[in-house]
Amino acid sequence: MSKRKRVHNTKTSKPKINSPTAPRSSEKGDRVTFDFSYKNWLKSVDVRDFTNRLPSADHYSESITKCFYEVIPYIQNNWKEIKESSGRRFPHEHCHVAATEKKSIIFEIIEEVHGKQLLDEDDDFNIWQFGATQGVRLYAIYDHHEETIYPVFIDYHHLIHPSPYFNQPDYSKMAFCPIESYE
Repeated sequence: MSKRKRVHNTKTSKPKINSPTAPRSSEKGDRVTFDFSYKNWLKSVDVRDFTNRLPSADHYSESITKCFYEVIPYIQNNWKEIKESSGRRFPHEHCHVAATEKKSIIFEIIEEVHGKQLLDEDDDFNIWQFGATQGVRLYAIYDHHEETIYPVFIDYHHLIHPSPYFNQPDYSKMAFCPIESYE
């Protein structure tokens, strides 16, 4: 029977790790959490005059990077002001509760993306539009009871609120869907 040899550690560990940045403490309502449990939120669909298909994987890569690098951190860093200024355009003009007249198309898109209706008319949750600049618009359900945002789809082309100044005229040639391509 062989004896087990022990290896002795020649390094001593530091007693604790210090971070130069203290964690942010916040009161309820100052911070919001993102919950990505609706996994199809990146799916591309065509509903009426709406599409969130893209021309290529490169465009998707650029757009999703903006979403995670600009839009989501912007929302988290400014949540209290965004929530308090909902309905007013400045300073967070791209972040607001979805317009009542757009809810019909938004609900259709959500049902097409997720294969089911996520909200009933009786629910007291709101659908929000979020954006940091003239780029990507993230549509999400906001649960004010839990201070949680559930992304449900992305409007890459501003077709929910179209503008003749920023929209491209022909979206029918765009066919890229990340879920179909990478699944």
